[in-house]
Amino acid sequence: MQANVFQLLEVLVDMHRANAESVRKAELLSGAWNDKKRRAKSGAIMSRKAPYWIDVEIDEMHDRKAPGRRKAMLNPNRASVVMSLVESAERGVGNHTLIRQLHSDGVPAWSRSDKWQPSYIQKMMRNPALFGAIELDGELYENYYPALIDKDRFLRLQVLRSARATTKVTNRNGEVVTNLFSGRLICGYCGSPMNVAGYKSRKTGYDRKYVACHGARIGSPDARAAGCRMHMWFLDQLEPKLMLWLTSLDYRALMSTDRSMAEKERAHLSGLEAQIVDVARRIGNITRMVEEGDGTKALMVRLRELESEGELLERQVKAQRDKVLMTETKEGSGKSRMEALIRTFREMRRLAAAGDRLKLRALREQLSAAIAQTVDRVILFPVGPSLKGDRTQRYMVVKLKNGMRYELDDADEIHYMEEVGGTSEVS
Repeated sequence: MQANVFQLLEVLVDMHRANAESVRKAELLSGAWNDKKRRAKSGAIMSRKAPYWIDVEIDEMHDRKAPGRRKAMLNPNRASVVMSLVESAERGVGNHTLIRQLHSDGVPAWSRSDKWQPSYIQKMMRNPALFGAIELDGELYENYYPALIDKDRFLRLQVLRSARATTKVTNRNGEVVTNLFSGRLICGYCGSPMNVAGYKSRKTGYDRKYVACHGARIGSPDARAAGCRMHMWFLDQLEPKLMLWLTSLDYRALMSTDRSMAEKERAHLSGLEAQIVDVARRIGNITRMVEEGDGTKALMVRLRELESEGELLERQVKAQRDKVLMTETKEGSGKSRMEALIRTFREMRRLAAAGDRLKLRALREQLSAAIAQTVDRVILFPVGPSLKGDRTQRYMVVKLKNGMRYELDDADEIHYMEEVGGTSEVS
């Protein structure tokens, strides 16, 4: 019995020693990490590890902890690759098409995999190192790395890619983006998505895509209750009509009708800036009183409180400025990008004729992303107001992001087919 007690005591002592050692190591690591963060705040590079387009060189003549021992600089070749990816992403090109372009150009992958991966592209486009910042424990330290783009451009890129993420993943498949309005076509009879299908013949080469109610295809309860059937609308008739209508809208007038959110955020920013001015005024008054010899304990406490309040307001102003920029980008990007739709539409037709499938896919992704900035949904009625009609009565309802709603009938297909060059074939 006594032997067992001694054995237990030995185990407890060993456990205590191991725990104490773990605590000691944790404190050392925490101290080292805090020291690195302190140096990062001053702009000193913490380690040689950096994003792949940034090289970190070490000057062995400096002390190990000297601020200037490590120097970060852009790698010209890799930075040019990243810049090309950023420019394409700003135009609305998705990760999978960016990867196809990298493989086509023979750019080796920057990871352990022998191929570029969508997750790597996504991580790269979200990395604050693009504008020279590093994130430590959820806090950004700017002017740490050499910047490839400025912060405003980085924030706009995040807004545009966030908007593009609302499109369905079907756009990732195939050699070209089959449906420019992917995820936005809705059946007007039962509310189900209108998905792409098609006819294809190996013997004749006939290949034609159409959209039809997915609910009717699978026999969903909503489709059965509405009596919905798979009434088709061919894409080579639907897309040109929608595209030409979109490019005919006055987007300057349209986007100016929905400025309330940006104005609200700007007003909040102005309020915060006014508070900073007021706090600075009060700090100045107390400081003068202290300098004149009225340095009571209460005044000193109040001075520290105001200084803390000012620091908090500075952080809030910084965050609010970013929010204002992102809100303005959301409201303005639709206009600026949609104004270029007609040019992109014509270029898309030229590439289709030239047979350049990779560039055609990238261009159609740009169109799809531009549409996602403005169009909320398109509700289709392929046989008119009721299911008892026919295709001569078909129409659609287009709902835009700003809440406006338009109804388009299908009265004169010949007219809009002639406008795009005598044919409605676009893909």
